[in-house]
Amino acid sequence: MMNAVLALKAQLAQDSRRPYLARGARVERCAQCCLPPRLCLCQYRPTLQSRLQFGLLMHHNEPFKPSNTGKLICDVLPETAAFEWHRTEPAAGLEQWLNTGNTHIVFPRHYVAAQRLTPLPETGPVKLLILDGTWQQARKMLRTSRYLDALPVTSIDEPLLSAYQLRQQYRDGHLCTAEVAALLLQQAGETANSTLLSAWLQTFSEHYLAAKRQRLPAERALTTLAALLKAQD
Repeated sequence: MMNAVLALKAQLAQDSRRPYLARGARVERCAQCCLPPRLCLCQYRPTLQSRLQFGLLMHHNEPFKPSNTGKLICDVLPETAAFEWHRTEPAAGLEQWLNTGNTHIVFPRHYVAAQRLTPLPETGPVKLLILDGTWQQARKMLRTSRYLDALPVTSIDEPLLSAYQLRQQYRDGHLCTAEVAALLLQQAGETANSTLLSAWLQTFSEHYLAAKRQRLPAERALTTLAALLKAQD
């Protein structure tokens, strides 16, 4: 099965009248992990099973960014879905995805009315929609998309958020997409899944930065990931 973000990227590229030419667009990259071939990580990609099913509602540019971390969730959880965001009406397939099963939006609690907040269910399957864009874009997506208004919102538990030290953000609660998913897996009691997704993110980040700086990547994250994969076997 093709990674849902990569499938969305291919569809958007096919429909676009001009190519996406942001910085780094002309760098040769692996079609799957989006890293230069010499740093390809595909052989180390974990595959996980979870009661959480993630969906990514993506601002138009996000699938084209090689640094996008939403695709890392798709890497390890193949049932993850990805949809392009439209302000006035849902993209094809999104409405059915939202209306099938127990679906929650994921967003920081301080941007949402208290009566809309709903904790993550302790058991059973649940769908979690993450708004994937810059924080300004994500806030606009939540605020202006009326078709999202009826959905409950789940926020990450504060103790988990304060304990998460993978990277420092300029503002509390502003995590990248894969970090949000890792915390939600932890909140759902799936510690092993959370740890593996975090390790996959850390390894990708180190290799991505090494390519950008034209240096060799540090081995620490990859060593940790390999050890976790061996233990999983």
